[in-house]
Amino acid sequence: MCSVVLGGACLGVRNLSRTGETLPPLQKFEQCFYLVAPRELVDDYLRKGVYILTPGWLLRWKEMLDQWGFDRDMAPQFFEESCTGLALVDTGVVSGSLERLKDFARFVKRPWEKVTVGLDVLRLHMEKSLLHWKAETCREQRHLAERQSADYAMACELTARMAEIKGEKEAIDDILGLFRMLFAPEILHYTPIVEPVKAHEAAFSEDEGDTRFPLENFYGDHMVLESGRGFLIKVSHREKTLGVVLVDGVAFPQYLSRYINLAMDVGKVCGLAIANARSYEIIKGTEKSLRHEIEERKKAEDARKRMEKEVLKLQKLEAASILAGGIAHDFNNLLGTIMGNINMAQLSIEPLEPVSHTLQEAYKGTLRAAELVKKFLVLSKAGMMSKLAADITTVLRNSVYSALDGFRVERRVSICENLWLVEMDPFQISQALCSVLENAGEAMPFGGAVDIKAENVEFSCKREMGRFSAMKPGKYVKISISDSGPGMESEHLDKIFDAYFSTKPRGAQKGMGMGLTLAYSIIKRHEGYLTVASRPGEGTTVEIHLPALDKAERAR
Repeated sequence: MCSVVLGGACLGVRNLSRTGETLPPLQKFEQCFYLVAPRELVDDYLRKGVYILTPGWLLRWKEMLDQWGFDRDMAPQFFEESCTGLALVDTGVVSGSLERLKDFARFVKRPWEKVTVGLDVLRLHMEKSLLHWKAETCREQRHLAERQSADYAMACELTARMAEIKGEKEAIDDILGLFRMLFAPEILHYTPIVEPVKAHEAAFSEDEGDTRFPLENFYGDHMVLESGRGFLIKVSHREKTLGVVLVDGVAFPQYLSRYINLAMDVGKVCGLAIANARSYEIIKGTEKSLRHEIEERKKAEDARKRMEKEVLKLQKLEAASILAGGIAHDFNNLLGTIMGNINMAQLSIEPLEPVSHTLQEAYKGTLRAAELVKKFLVLSKAGMMSKLAADITTVLRNSVYSALDGFRVERRVSICENLWLVEMDPFQISQALCSVLENAGEAMPFGGAVDIKAENVEFSCKREMGRFSAMKPGKYVKISISDSGPGMESEHLDKIFDAYFSTKPRGAQKGMGMGLTLAYSIIKRHEGYLTVASRPGEGTTVEIHLPALDKAERAR
């Protein structure tokens, strides 16, 4: 049975040894709060000048103030000068801590807050101490078979945890801890290889000023050191070397060959952990409390649901595009026959006959139907795209004045100077903009205002886009179209991209329900993003993000 003592500064002032007994292993922390709370959270409070409290201290806060020699006048003055506020790190073990915190805060006249942390952090420290204890006991095993089994068992425990690590520093620390437990070396050092250089072009040393170990002859997975008591081993993933570990002065050099085999097996998992860590940003969500972590999980669940809605929306759009393609093809053939017969009829009568006017109106109707067929072709992806690098300013201005012509609305256009170029099909982009603008105009039959704004934006990380998707990092030309209409109910926002869905009354020119479906399809084909935000009584805003060309592409 092994006893491990965890603690803070108290371990440095108390004599924990007993007569005739061996001093138990000690794990001392710079701050005792690190035992129960994430290090990032504690350090953040300390940087802000917050005085951190524990439930145990609050149980006897009056006694503690008496020991410090504080009275009712000195205590508020001391805390006012020494801290910006109070924070209770509550593990949930001691009941009544919140009321004691309030009493103490009133006494010292300082603002307070409570952070519920539970016992997960302490449990992790205890598990880590347990692993250290297992490592030490493994060193005392005498038989080779027993030691080999223990080594592999320990490696499996730690490497399983490393698969979940997303921070590279944390992964490297665990790698060194793992190698330290497995081999108990006198010298242990890890050198990362971040740049895509060959392993033999790197070199490293244990400490600055020490003899450097050139790796010019290090072409394999490992290399035995000249001392005969250590080795170099590559940490790799998918044939890419991510780092090199130096292990020297192992406890039992007679087992060096077995150590190398074990290290090579463990190194594969270590390489996977570092490769994963380099693919993710360091998680910062633990710095505020477990409540923040719960919120993050809720956000992830919401994101999953949004993605499911996005997939469903794309499936609906795909089904609509297949149907639209078939309809457009057959309808286009019928239109050709109708228009041909109308032209033949017009040629066989005099222009002044009454039926001539009727035929002319019928011909105009077929032209409008032909325009509708073009929209179906765009929606079905059958329409040909002719992309070119262009400034969208002219297309946007022309679309504003053509689409809103006849509507009693005020047009407020704001386009920034030096708008980035985008690769687009001007005709299709114009159709998308006109569809959105016509929707805005139809939403205000009794007048209103439409704000059109175009600007350059850039995002360095993935950005949530409305209710459905996430936008990739990069440069974009952002077009915002906002109206002062009645807005929409939230339940309508999930259906606005469905073909023929509309909140407007049906009519010859209104409520066709193809506007946003067509616009979404066009913007999607240009690898852009279209989102809609609306609330009843607050109007509707449509945002379009089109990928901007980089400098090299713009210079062509």
